[in-house]
Amino acid sequence: MTLQEAMQLLDAVARYAYNAEFKEFAALYDTQDEDYLLGKYKLMQKDVGHFFGQLDEQHRARFVRLVIDRYKKRSGTALQVTA
Repeated sequence: MTLQEAMQLLDAVARYAYNAEFKEFAALYDTQDEDYLLGKYKLMQKDVGHFFGQLDEQHRARFVRLVIDRYKKRSGTALQVTA
């Protein structure tokens, strides 16, 4: 991954953390426990780095895929990175 690609991904992660709706975020997890999901959602909005650090490998890959897909859908431009 080049520095430019990394910066694009970081920008997309920041935009996702700030703008993603709860319903969209909930797709990251396989649970319907709203209290658990709300806690994770608030953590992501408050400190996305800490949130990302708590994810296991599977959820990190899912999160990055959600970020990339949302960026493409919202901007009409695909990120030049792969997850």
